[in-house]
Amino acid sequence: QLVQLQWLHLSHNQLASLPSEIGQLVQLYQLQFSNNQLATIPSEIGQLVQLRDLNLNHNQIATVPSEIGQLVHLWQLELNNNQLATLPSEIGQLGQLRYLHLDVNLLTTMPVELGQLVNLEYISLNCNPLLSSIPDQMWLNNNLRIWHDSYALTMEKFITKAKNLHKL
Repeated sequence: QLVQLQWLHLSHNQLASLPSEIGQLVQLYQLQFSNNQLATIPSEIGQLVQLRDLNLNHNQIATVPSEIGQLVHLWQLELNNNQLATLPSEIGQLGQLRYLHLDVNLLTTMPVELGQLVNLEYISLNCNPLLSSIPDQMWLNNNLRIWHDSYALTMEKFITKAKNLHKL
């Protein structure tokens, strides 16, 4: 019944799950569910093809469904302070993505498909102590301007390959 809803902000509500019916809100432009207790993201999230901004910071999310790749208009994805160990390869299908926030997770590797995000301007990877490598394809992105990596695993690559980087 809320099919015309464009903004949904339910942060700070101790919500444990998102109902699968979330996929029926096909006009959503912005979805904010930060500071809850979400453990999963329903696959129906992929039906929100108009979504531009998805904020799931400060939850307990361990995996991102592959359907995330269907959010072709998404320009900001915020997944800080969760339990993520990996990201699906389908993240490379987010051709409009400009801002990717992944601070304070358990990431071990990043998918090579991140190199397909040619519009990505900002990526933040602070406090991912298990992160051991960044795909070489990331350095081909001419739009990347800001990168945070408090563990500085890749300082040599930053200096030699990230020619357009303005801030480190």
